[in-house]
Amino acid sequence: MRSCENRLFCLGLALIDRIGEVSESPKEESREHFLNVSREIKPNYGGVVPNVLVAFEAIDAGRSKARLFACVGNDKEGTGYQKELSSRLGKLQVSTAKPTGTHFYLKVPSGDYFWRVFPEAAEDFIFDREQKQEIEYKEGAYFLTDINAYRVQGLPFQISQALKVIEIHKGEFMLNLAGITGLTNQEIKALFASMPVSPQIIFGNKFEFNKIRNVSLDNLIISNALLSVKTLGEKGSIVRFSGEEIFIPPVFVPPKDILNEIGCGDSYMGAFLSQLLRYSSKEWDLEIMEEAAKFSSYVAAETLKTSEPRLGRKRLQRIFEEYSSHKSNLS
Repeated sequence: MRSCENRLFCLGLALIDRIGEVSESPKEESREHFLNVSREIKPNYGGVVPNVLVAFEAIDAGRSKARLFACVGNDKEGTGYQKELSSRLGKLQVSTAKPTGTHFYLKVPSGDYFWRVFPEAAEDFIFDREQKQEIEYKEGAYFLTDINAYRVQGLPFQISQALKVIEIHKGEFMLNLAGITGLTNQEIKALFASMPVSPQIIFGNKFEFNKIRNVSLDNLIISNALLSVKTLGEKGSIVRFSGEEIFIPPVFVPPKDILNEIGCGDSYMGAFLSQLLRYSSKEWDLEIMEEAAKFSSYVAAETLKTSEPRLGRKRLQRIFEEYSSHKSNLS
């Protein structure tokens, strides 16, 4: 395999995940009330883009430079978040005015789910000179964000500032569609119209891609992208590269082994990018895409077997070793 040193910069929401079952339904729309309702749930470090980047960095094993652009609060959650990421993904900004943001996904006794995101400190991120210089250091960087970040007050402007630098220095814009299902058709059209650069690489699940189709943007957005990857849950995934599509079957997981369905898409994307960015974009072809997607399906299947949406660094590295060994045995 040829190796290529790439640089991946990610702007996203650094959040504390509270995911699980609760004994009562939330009755107030406040972070404090949701925290009280979910007090028995173990919090985890999360956020879509951070989860993707953590998976990427663990598997990539230092071949590429990876950085997270995000803001946490000056609280124990923010301190813990930075310690969890260590120095591998750079130093996060810290807000002295707001707490670290929280993501709730709660199953209530009726069987219904409550999903809420309180971005808090994430709103205070500023794309500054330091991040600009990191991107400018060398041409050909990759920049990733998601729709969730676009929905947070103040962040669309910061994303646009980063994208302008990416465009000048011949980088690639990657977009994760997470968060798009909560937008109206009019909001989706306005969001894409506001982007100074069109995404060349797009990831999402079938529901998120359907939202693009519903506003008749699939021809404009998806067709113009160099690469789009649509995950189909238990039915596999579809990879579209340079106008050609390939179907990737899923890795079967017995229902009795499924402990969690949250975060599989994040693991999939992180794993996919870890394989894709071993090459320069000039080397990409359908064979590379297929191999990346097969490995990503394997990682997503392993995520289903864990109780938490973010796999640990050591676990991810072990999964990569197991998969590589399995491939070698088949050769």
